[in-house]
Amino acid sequence: MSEKINIRPDVGVLAVLRHLNYSPWYALAEYVDNSIDSYIKNKAALIAADGPAYKLRVDITIDSAQKIITILDNAAGISAGDLNRALQVAAPPPDRKGLSEFGMGMKAASCWFSPMWGIKTKALGETVSRLIKFDVDSIVSNHIQELDVTLIPDTPSSEHFTGIKLAQVFDPPYKRTTGKIKSHLASIYRAFIQAGELVLTVNGEQLGYAVPDVLEAAIYSDPSGPSIRWLQEVSFECAGGRTVRGFAAIRETGSTAEAGFSLFRRGRVIVGSYEEVYRPEALFGRGNSYRSQRLFGEFHLEGFGVSHTKDGFQWEGCEEEFLSLLEKALSNPAKPLLRQAENYRKNPPKTNGSSKPEPPSIVSPGGSPTAGLGAGINGNGTVPPAKPQPAAGLGTGNLGAKAATGSLFPTLAPVKQHRLKHNGTHWQVHVELSSSYAHSEWLEMGDHLIPKAAKSIPGERNLGVRIALTHPFFKKLAAHTTEEMLVELAAGLAIARTIAAEGGATKTGLLLDFLGEVLAQPSL
Repeated sequence: MSEKINIRPDVGVLAVLRHLNYSPWYALAEYVDNSIDSYIKNKAALIAADGPAYKLRVDITIDSAQKIITILDNAAGISAGDLNRALQVAAPPPDRKGLSEFGMGMKAASCWFSPMWGIKTKALGETVSRLIKFDVDSIVSNHIQELDVTLIPDTPSSEHFTGIKLAQVFDPPYKRTTGKIKSHLASIYRAFIQAGELVLTVNGEQLGYAVPDVLEAAIYSDPSGPSIRWLQEVSFECAGGRTVRGFAAIRETGSTAEAGFSLFRRGRVIVGSYEEVYRPEALFGRGNSYRSQRLFGEFHLEGFGVSHTKDGFQWEGCEEEFLSLLEKALSNPAKPLLRQAENYRKNPPKTNGSSKPEPPSIVSPGGSPTAGLGAGINGNGTVPPAKPQPAAGLGTGNLGAKAATGSLFPTLAPVKQHRLKHNGTHWQVHVELSSSYAHSEWLEMGDHLIPKAAKSIPGERNLGVRIALTHPFFKKLAAHTTEEMLVELAAGLAIARTIAAEGGATKTGLLLDFLGEVLAQPSL
């Protein structure tokens, strides 16, 4: 005789996720991982639908004042058949070889950031988009096992996106933290960015990554000897068939904060992003050594496990072997990289105008899911010569068939300006009319919606607004009013909400959320 029990995680685990040991950049990376994974697995279909100029784009918007974070991509969306699994905690996808492998990321990061969050998604080829909202406290308190899914029919089959909105964020990132988020994400996804496979923006700023210049100088023991480019390619195998490929090099200009190694898996950095570089004492020495300021490198590890938050490797006792083999590779008498990094003293700069060869590009190990993503990533673990990409602030570039004016999705018309004076204050409201089904908010506000080229008179206040023309209310309204009335309505509501918030009103954003839901209902 036997019995069966249900061992599916209880909804109470959602409350526990708030206490995970996340950094905000690694939490946001969970969403980017999902977008890249969707892109890789559906690349052919996406290019067939949007044309050869299609490019994956992920836009992250942080509104600290309103405690809202949104993440929006133009990947393939979540299909109806996969939605139930995607929203269950610890339900891994059938194919775990990509960047989505544990079935935890989106749910864990969302509950860590916010007590109230939602997801709107539209799968390529389907004609319905779906909206699901999570009120974590209510779900846990009432032991809710099922959530309502709002179906939005008549969505063009060519649309494809996933949008996440995190409301009432526990610890909203402010200016300094937002800057660190940009730097970390640019570092974590440098391989995809440099290969031209990913456009990643934070608050409208496109992220990029520049490889440090490599030192070219004579060996320290013979200052008058020939110039050597101090870069060493590395390839070795650890126990259990685990492989390591990449390079180590000496920076031309030392950096206490940024020198160090970055360890990759499946094309993205796991350990060693931005200032959190990997500097084991066995290779870098103690304290503020010369080596600790000069050594840098990138190593792609395959066959190694990672933590479920993907911010650390599960070495299983083999880190010592990894470091020993790496030290051996960097101590080659023909090019003693470690000794050069410790003993070299920089000479006065040369003035003959000679140019230096280009620094190395990133490396991707053969057989990994990222191999073959683009010309900038090799599949054999070598270091191809390539120019470094510019740093953050790149501009919009060619973003594919659906891109326009730097936005992820096209707008029906250019951004319109609406000016008025209220109680002695001059206001300029920039209103974008969006025809994208990905924009689920009937009226969205934020500084990221203010055009960078916006000009105002002294003392004038600027607001950015987006109207979702695909919202059911506006579809009905469009038949009975003019575009100018829509702009005036949006501007008036935006100003009213701002004044109310500054006057002490709390949770003013809930008014627009509930109003949008009510207006979406059909008339009785």
